[in-house]
Amino acid sequence: MARAQMEAFIARALGLEPIAGSRFSDVTGVHEANVNALAEAEITLGCDASGTRYCPTAAASHVA
Repeated sequence: MARAQMEAFIARALGLEPIAGSRFSDVTGVHEANVNALAEAEITLGCDASGTRYCPTAAASHVA
């Protein structure tokens, strides 16, 4: 399962409201608002040192 897909499950399970916008340069499409919600709640981070990329297609793991 990809990171963006997992974030959608987590955001829904926690009842987080989706957040529109472009927090990460590489996230678009159906999972973007849920990824943004988790990032806003400080549950997830970007995949690069600057925090501008998310790597949405990378495999989800407990350390990612």
